Amino acid sequence: MAISSARSVNGNTKSAIAKQIYVDMLNSDQQFSRKDVIARFVSEAGLTSAGAATYYFNITKKAKQ
Repeated sequence: MAISSARSVNGNTKSAIAKQIYVDMLNSDQQFSRKDVIARFVSEAGLTSAGAATYYFNITKKAKQ
């Protein structure tokens, strides 16, 4: 996976990728933990661990509203 700029990966924003990962995990039949989601954010969206934790918080906060 090539990072084309600091804010995007393969033409998609990191935020959009993180949201899609979270939705995909919610729609799966498997159970997952916060740690699992953050690990996928780091590996697939190119986020740092701290950034991934922030994205997780923001995405779940919006999902609860």
